[in-house]
Parts: sequence; structure tokens; C-alpha cells
Amino acid sequence: MAVFAANLIAVVVFGGRYYLTGNIETPHKEQQQLVEVEIEDSNQTIAIAAPVEEDLSDYVADPEKGRKISGKCKACHDFSQGGKHKTGPSLWGVYGQKIAHHTDYSYSSAFEAEKEKGEIFWDDTHLNEYLLKPKKYIKGTKMAFPGIRDAKDRLDLIAWMKEQK
Repeated sequence: MAVFAANLIAVVVFGGRYYLTGNIETPHKEQQQLVEVEIEDSNQTIAIAAPVEEDLSDYVADPEKGRKISGKCKACHDFSQGGKHKTGPSLWGVYGQKIAHHTDYSYSSAFEAEKEKGEIFWDDTHLNEYLLKPKKYIKGTKMAFPGIRDAKDRLDLIAWMKEQK
């Protein structure tokens, strides 16, 4: 009887997965590779983790494209030197800074908690992960922006943000 019950459970689990997804394989985490990308007209690089399937080996990040992509952020953030905070904090000079570094801005409790840990500095890796899926990277963030899916767009934006200092 116990063997029958175990077999029935296996059929329900695997059969249900196949019925819902058409796939009986166990889902796996996407494999990542470390990618180092040059920045156009600069001797700097950006190093991020990217999906293995995505070939970025010959890509050169373009800060000018990044400036245009930053338009997605400008409804809530100011990128100008000395710019005022909006719904979100000013992002001038954010590259290389500790998370939640502005003392005159009221960050969400999620950002304040990350600041207390002292582990996040806005470098290539952290910016890339945050820009991909903000709500997944900082659970509890108030930022409504869904993220930038295209790795090249994120690289271009990070290249431009490096220049804003």
C-alpha cells in the first residue's frame, strides 16, 4: 500500500508538472558567466555576471546610449550635479557610493536595512543586478520601476553613470 501511495504521489507531481509546463525536468538556475566589457572612448571596463547564452564578449558599452536610456529614470531621479531629490534620490555621482548614501533623503526601510549591513556599494555588479530587477534585488524597495531586461542597455547605462561624477 505504501509503495502504491508513493508511486501515486510521483505520478501526480511529475504528471502535474508536465501537464502545466510540458517539461518534466527540474527547473534550474540560469548559468552565469563573468563578462568584462570595454567602455567606448575610455580605458575603463565594466565587469558583470551575464547569462551564458548571451555573448557580450565583443560588446563595447556606449555611455551616450546610456544617457538616452537614463531617460527611463528621469521621472523619479535627477542625474545633474547638485540636482534635487525627486520621488527617488538624486543619482549624480552614485557610482562607487555606498547604498543609501544621501543624508538628506528619506530612503525606504529596505534600503536603510541594506545600508546597515554595509555590503552594497554601487559598482558594476550591484548596479547590474539592481537595474535588472530592483524589487528582487532589494526586497521591500518602494521603487516601482520593473527593471531593464537587456544586458547591453544596462551596460550602457552603467558606463554613463560612471561618468557622472
